[in-house]
Amino acid sequence: MAGIPDDVSVDSEMKAPSGSSTADSNGPPRISGGVTGRRVAPKLTGEDAVAYLKAVKEVFSDRRDIYERFLEVMRDFKTHRICTVDVIAKVKELFEGHNNLIMGFNTFLPEGIEISLDEDVPPKKPAEFREAIDFVNKIKERFQDDDNRVYKAFLDILNKYRKEDKPITEVYLEVAALFSDQPDLLDEFTKFLPDANHV
Repeated sequence: MAGIPDDVSVDSEMKAPSGSSTADSNGPPRISGGVTGRRVAPKLTGEDAVAYLKAVKEVFSDRRDIYERFLEVMRDFKTHRICTVDVIAKVKELFEGHNNLIMGFNTFLPEGIEISLDEDVPPKKPAEFREAIDFVNKIKERFQDDDNRVYKAFLDILNKYRKEDKPITEVYLEVAALFSDQPDLLDEFTKFLPDANHV
C-alpha cells in the first residue's frame, strides 16, 4: 500500500530536504523524476512526501488550521485509523478549490485507487468491512477440520502483503494456489483486491 513512507514523520514542522522539489501553483506538486500527480514509481521516497507536505503548507500558509487538519488526516491514514475512501473524502473537502493538491494526493494512494475530480465517478470503494469479516469467517469454518491450516496460511499471506508491501499479483497467485480446489473462495477473494481488473 502506498502512503507516507515510514521514515517520514508527519508533524507540523516538516522541512524539505535540500534540493527537493517544490510546488508549482500551476499544477500538482512535482515528485521524483518530474512526474506529476500520479504514482508511477513502485515506492515513494521520503523526499516525495516532504515535497508534497511542503506544497500543502505553502498553499495554506494563511490557513494553518487546514494544514494541521491535513496532518491529522495523514497520521490517521498512516496508522490505518481511517480507510482510503475516508481519506479521499477528507482530502477533497480540505483542499476544495485546489485541484493540484487533490490530484497530487494520488501519489499516496494504494495502486488501483485514484482520486477523480469528476464528481459523477466516485472513487473505487473497497469491499465493505462486514463482507470482509464474513469472508474470513467462511474460510475459517470451511477449513476447521484441517486444524485451520489453510485459514492460518491465508492470514499469513495477508499479513505479509500488509507488512512487506508485496505486489497484489503475487498475493493473488499465493491465494490461488491455496484455494486451488475452492474456486468459489478464490472468486470471492478477488472482490477484495485493490484492482481486480489487473490480476
